[in-house]
Amino acid sequence: MIVGYFSIPHFGNPSITDNKNSAISIFLSYVGLQQINTVVNSRGRLLDLVLTDFPHVSLARDDVPLVDEDPYHPNIQLLLSLTCITSPTLSSNTTARVYNFRKADYVNIYNTILNTNWSYIENYNDIDDAYTSFYNVLYNSFTLYVPLKSNTTYHYTVWFTREHICDIKLKNHYHSQYRGTKSPYDLNIFKELRRKIKVNSKLLFDSYASDLQSSITTNPKKFWQFVRTAKSDTGAPGSITSTKGELLEQPLAIVNAFQ
Repeated sequence: MIVGYFSIPHFGNPSITDNKNSAISIFLSYVGLQQINTVVNSRGRLLDLVLTDFPHVSLARDDVPLVDEDPYHPNIQLLLSLTCITSPTLSSNTTARVYNFRKADYVNIYNTILNTNWSYIENYNDIDDAYTSFYNVLYNSFTLYVPLKSNTTYHYTVWFTREHICDIKLKNHYHSQYRGTKSPYDLNIFKELRRKIKVNSKLLFDSYASDLQSSITTNPKKFWQFVRTAKSDTGAPGSITSTKGELLEQPLAIVNAFQ
């Protein structure tokens, strides 16, 4: 799908032909795309084209825009019906294990590489075969002398600072340590870090939200970055609380709260 400002106001009008019309028509025919936008601007012209080969696309005028509308470029709303196919070669196993090179036996790895007779690689006529053979030696040495570890990845929200993340990790450390030692010292540090994290989490979010709201018209990419990180709910929010403490449930009121 290609969406953009093409500045061909008479595109699609069979009674008007020019070089631009001809060029875009030839291009669409060559790549197998069709233009589906029918929302004209205030002057009755169509400057923005939506080119697609998707079979199921719904396009309409967007009556609840996030920002003020440009009269020459009316807001549109696209609804796509896509089929997600999960590749069988990709694993979603969260317990996957990876090499732990921090605990590798580098002396034996070096000796393996040093004592390997690499001259056999010259006998390959195919570069891909030589490449595969070379890396087989390396990975065999890894299997022998590099232990494995669980590949655990932690994800933090975009408004967390490095210092805040360090506090979270430290809190988890003392909580785990207290469960083993039952030391009042470890418990006190854990409680203090938990209190600090709770307070700072709210302050960081409020600061991020304020900056997001003030920059939505000047830096919309930041807003959509926030939307993409909200993986737990990819739809529009059903309600939000404004900075004045008001509960907003209507779509237009929610959009206006960001202006």
